[in-house]
Amino acid sequence: MTDTKHVVIVGSSYAGIAAAKIILKKRDARIKLTLISPDDRNYFNVAAPRLIAEPEKLSNVFFSVIDFLSKNSKSGSCKFIKGKVVKSNFNEKNVTITTPNSETISLSYDNLIIATGTRCKEGIFKAGLSKEAICSKIKDVNSSIIKSKRIVILGGGVTGVEVAGEIGSNFGKNKEVVLYTGMKNACFNLGESISQKAETQLKAQNVIVENNIRAERIVHIEGKYRAYLSNNDFVEADLILQTIGEIPNSEFIDKSYLDDSGYLQTDEYFRVEGHHEVIGLGDILSIGERSLTNLKFCQLSVFSSTADHEIFDYSNSLVPYKKGKQTIIIPISKMGGVGVLFGWQIPNFLVWLVKARDYMISFASRDLS
Repeated sequence: MTDTKHVVIVGSSYAGIAAAKIILKKRDARIKLTLISPDDRNYFNVAAPRLIAEPEKLSNVFFSVIDFLSKNSKSGSCKFIKGKVVKSNFNEKNVTITTPNSETISLSYDNLIIATGTRCKEGIFKAGLSKEAICSKIKDVNSSIIKSKRIVILGGGVTGVEVAGEIGSNFGKNKEVVLYTGMKNACFNLGESISQKAETQLKAQNVIVENNIRAERIVHIEGKYRAYLSNNDFVEADLILQTIGEIPNSEFIDKSYLDDSGYLQTDEYFRVEGHHEVIGLGDILSIGERSLTNLKFCQLSVFSSTADHEIFDYSNSLVPYKKGKQTIIIPISKMGGVGVLFGWQIPNFLVWLVKARDYMISFASRDLS
């Protein structure tokens, strides 16, 4: 590589920051890097289940993107644009950005890294909102939990079980807390043994578990929420929290490059077919597993080798993506939970040690700054 290259990263959460770290670590003066994100603060959303019970910890889960770039780059080699990418043209190699003050910017690139991730119906469980909006929503949810007599959580995956566990362990003695898993068991994808352990622990934390029932529709009636269920019944609650339904942040990408669910299609090296200068990373990938663990242990080595080849023009061999052994850790209270580490079921003590005691807030800066 002899000429200066302009590398544009869209998205500044876990994947975007990780991509920037890998590129900036080269200290290559020929690289000009631009990072684009709707907000200049990163949110450690891993801790969201704990935050809705303990919002006083909010001050520890936001990190400045600008400070990150200042710390990790040479003067003038990096630029941050606060805005939203609304259009991309892979043939022309440019993206269109709208800023908070309604300015439109057209930006050309030599390499484009798409790390925009996903969002969910309850904005507090994923990045995507401003720091102010996230803090406001979490405090509102906490206030609603305190006031509510019956709380319903929808979704029996990781987030649903974590949220139910936090609410049950902190507030369940004085409230009715119900988890509708929508599947055979809570944590069904972790196997029967762990599912049973999870449900036993949830019940010990004052959570009622209802399996094989999904919410089809939710309405607000006279100050309460009503969820119409798949068994032709309905349930009313003072608060309903939805932990299901991830949506890829891919609206700015031509649909021909997306799968049927809206995720970015790439080869096994995370390159877009026909446009190898466009590289995906993180939850936006169609072939990824959409977890921070998968990003760290399965994706970053692939991305690093692809960046060497496509951005820095090294003649290195590419590393293909391979699905890793299952690693999921699910706190059900501050005392522990259930989990699998690289395919092995782990005891309650390890769940506490790795995640349950503080939801990894003490390590958040490692991933986002």
